[in-house]
Amino acid sequence: MSFIEQQQLKDELSSLSLFIDSNIIAIDNIALGSSHLCYKVSTLTSTYFVQIIQQRVSQQAFHSFDFLVHVYQLGIAPKPLFSDQRYFITEFIEGVNLAQHAISTDDKVDITLPSLIKLHQSSFKNLPKLDFVARINELIMAAQLTAQQKRKIHPFVRLFKENNNSLKKGLLVPCHGDVNFANVLLNSNQPKDTVPGLLIDFEYVGLAELEFDLAMFIAINDLIAGQAVENVILKIAKQYQALSPYKLQPCVDKITNYLLLCFLMNGLWYQAKAIKDSSELMSKLAIEQFEQLDCLHLLTDALVQKMR
Repeated sequence: MSFIEQQQLKDELSSLSLFIDSNIIAIDNIALGSSHLCYKVSTLTSTYFVQIIQQRVSQQAFHSFDFLVHVYQLGIAPKPLFSDQRYFITEFIEGVNLAQHAISTDDKVDITLPSLIKLHQSSFKNLPKLDFVARINELIMAAQLTAQQKRKIHPFVRLFKENNNSLKKGLLVPCHGDVNFANVLLNSNQPKDTVPGLLIDFEYVGLAELEFDLAMFIAINDLIAGQAVENVILKIAKQYQALSPYKLQPCVDKITNYLLLCFLMNGLWYQAKAIKDSSELMSKLAIEQFEQLDCLHLLTDALVQKMR
């Protein structure tokens, strides 16, 4: 960030009620995921985490300060301090996100699942029900697909809907919607009797079956990585059940079906982001998600060749 950009940001932040009586002395960039710009903002007395809400690829996003306070009180998220259409500000947590941490993937899973379980057991129900088909349609528009690419995607959407209708409906619970390891902070100062991982970036939170969150967790963090899909799904489901106070057993078939959805949504999201930012990295990540979808062997025709 240039000096001029930093000064502009400082002026904007200084006008907010949170900083009206404070002197901002430092603004440092934080590398965190792909969605938003994030900064560590220091005043003479406090340090803050500031997230700038950029133009969203999808309009299906939720922003409720009451909910953010609720998950803080559950002990699974940083304390929220300010929120509006452009800024989301919390206390600054001394720690690193799991995507940057050198620990094993298994350890990252062990850190994340307890927080996810507490979220799923939350009593907060004043959330929008996640509309996956509408989300796919938005992403198709944002990804600027050709007519041929749209024709290749529609059978996957139809298969997801058919499978979803055939499976027994489960309870709708608060789901994070984007449990990327970059959205889990390892809090070095967290008390021992609490969860070690703090969830951040609740932009896509909503009510859904818990299997959706587990599928997204698997997809976005590339937990399959050359392993048999069935083995990874079963392992995550068993870990979740073992850690759940009520020994709740996730449905493996539902996770598999939601995995179809998540690979498709993630691929389209990355593709839309690649177009918006002219990013080769985002294009590469999109292809990887489509390749993972093809590896599920749900349909005979491969999708990835048509999406390049």
